[in-house]
Amino acid sequence: MITSVIKIVEFELFVEIGIHDFEKNVKQRVLVDIDLEVNSDAKDDNIDTVVDYDLIHRYLTSLSDRQFNLQETLCANVVEFLFQFDAAKKVSVYVRKTDVYTDVKEVGILLMKDKNGA
Repeated sequence: MITSVIKIVEFELFVEIGIHDFEKNVKQRVLVDIDLEVNSDAKDDNIDTVVDYDLIHRYLTSLSDRQFNLQETLCANVVEFLFQFDAAKKVSVYVRKTDVYTDVKEVGILLMKDKNGA
């Protein structure tokens, strides 16, 4: 069995997120990075033997219809979704707001988890 890492870099999501009055009822630009370490057996060139990253893309797209108070909650939801794949071994998800402050490039949260709970 081979270990592969599925990477999604700077997925752009517009979502209602935040606790401050100026963040309520307004979609903000959020970027999402994912590193998903999986057991892989792609030697037969069959999509059924790997994690289909299109499913991850569709899930991330669906989040634009949701509302979150905290980036931590958004990030945890993504981690939980990724561990629905049996092949998932380890996940790193980085979510950040890019337009909250004029003097900061981005403010975000990084969550990491492995299948053993660490």
